[in-house]
Amino acid sequence: MKISVQDCLNLINVVIEPLFSDLALHLRQSSFIAFYIARNLQLSDNQIKNVFISASMHDLGLLLKNTRSDRLVTADILNGHYVNGLEVQHEIMMLNRISNSLSVPENDCTLINDIVYFSDTFELYLKSQDKDYISYPEILVNDFFIQHPAFRQEIVEAMKRLALDDVFWLRLESTNLHKVLQRISPLRESYVTLDDLKDICLILARIVDIHSSFTVTHSTSVSRVAAKIASLMSCSPEQQKKIGIAGYLHDIGKVYIPSEVLNKEGQLTRKERALMKKHSYKTLEMLSHIKSLQEIIPWAANHHERLDGSGYPFGLRAEELDETSRIIAVADVFTALTEDRPYRKGMDLPRAMDILETEAEQGKLDKLIVNVVKRNINIIFDCVGRIIPE
Repeated sequence: MKISVQDCLNLINVVIEPLFSDLALHLRQSSFIAFYIARNLQLSDNQIKNVFISASMHDLGLLLKNTRSDRLVTADILNGHYVNGLEVQHEIMMLNRISNSLSVPENDCTLINDIVYFSDTFELYLKSQDKDYISYPEILVNDFFIQHPAFRQEIVEAMKRLALDDVFWLRLESTNLHKVLQRISPLRESYVTLDDLKDICLILARIVDIHSSFTVTHSTSVSRVAAKIASLMSCSPEQQKKIGIAGYLHDIGKVYIPSEVLNKEGQLTRKERALMKKHSYKTLEMLSHIKSLQEIIPWAANHHERLDGSGYPFGLRAEELDETSRIIAVADVFTALTEDRPYRKGMDLPRAMDILETEAEQGKLDKLIVNVVKRNINIIFDCVGRIIPE
């Protein structure tokens, strides 16, 4: 797989959008403003890349809080999110590695941070103004700097020049800004390793699992269990990493399921069960936007399919399910049975193993893979319930 940094940003966006649509818009518009400022200042290619990625990631801190809302993103809601987002960035080795490889001098890093902070502040200011910015851009910009006089002079001058650029305002107001960003992105030809992608997917898994309080470590556990099974089955190290990534992503479709359904302690109604079944299809739909992930998309989306055709959403049968999809299906069941939930303790290993073997005997789960779990039950169980992988 050849994954660009922009692919990673697109992946983050497809998870953010259904959880907090106003925050997703804030991220896109802040990134756009920061890019235009950096380009107007004629910064180097490396500086522009750093500005763009920093602006695109700066608000992840808010997403790691247990929140789901359709409220507008205001200064009050975003209080502290800039700092929290920077703290999250330190957990993503990809960002540090890319920043180091771009070799931006320390004084330039200060300029980059100032541009990102300006873009964040200016975007929030725009939310409080009348729309159709193109009809009064100079007034809009001048009033902003009267209210916020502390920004460095070169940023002020760059924004005043942009105020005269009709295309800047037309693009900023576009309902297809995500497509504009993909087209202008300086990161389309900057590529990441599988380890980098795993770092991003770990953050996304944490965001998804926080959305469901009953599965706060579920995606990370499925990733670890699936990768361990793959290792025990002598899959290559590269394949193990890919399987781990699919495990992180397998439940991202849950962001479309109402939290009251995800977090319900009692038995689900027929309607609620039907809603819950949507999540694996939504995982497929969301990941399909990232063409470079085509290899692993089926592995993530097929985790509720069963070899006898009794699974969902497509009712696929054995001949349509490859070994990796089967591994993740077993990992998902084993994890769900053995992990602790706020409303119950995880099953003991003999009981969980009985259920896995029954599912295998009924032709639902792969017997070979279930036998691998049985022979290595304690090693695999050690992979369940940890938030941060080793």
